[in-house]
Amino acid sequence: MQKKWLVGAAIALVSFVVPVTAAGADPKPGLEVILNCDGEIVYVSVAGNGRWTPAHDLNSTLVGVPIAFGEFNGIFTPTDGSPVEEFTDPPFAKPNAPRSRNQTFDCTYTVEGSFPDGTFSGNGSVTLIVPSSVRF
Repeated sequence: MQKKWLVGAAIALVSFVVPVTAAGADPKPGLEVILNCDGEIVYVSVAGNGRWTPAHDLNSTLVGVPIAFGEFNGIFTPTDGSPVEEFTDPPFAKPNAPRSRNQTFDCTYTVEGSFPDGTFSGNGSVTLIVPSSVRF
């Protein structure tokens, strides 16, 4: 049961990571994630729980969509002294992701969270698609 919860938490945390395209409104509150995209630090907020949920750049009105996630490594440390649980999720890509006339950026991220049962941390990478006219 703990392993199932751990994988669910990791998927939920990974689902909150993403990029940048033009948006007309302020983003709704969501999980804040720091991305390192080709050496540029980008602060995003993701208000959703799907794998391909758009992210809003917190310093502009830009929004973006992930098209692929790299390998994700996570570790859960229980508060009750139980053994630490480590796992690695394989990379996966969005089927039929559009690439023509759009720029892509390769980003890395780290996520951390505290829960009643323990703490979680993980890191991974994501490829983001952005309009060709947008630059970091």
